[in-house]
Amino acid sequence: MITIKPSADNLFFRTLYTALSILLRKIRNSVTCYFFNIKH
Repeated sequence: MITIKPSADNLFFRTLYTALSILLRKIRNSVTCYFFNIKH
């Protein structure tokens, strides 16, 4: 079960989650551009 951690751990996980979200968005954008360039 996930329990609420101290604020330091919360900040760490929030930063990690934000970094992963940005990374996934960049990957998705580059993949979309790649396929778009192939189609056109």
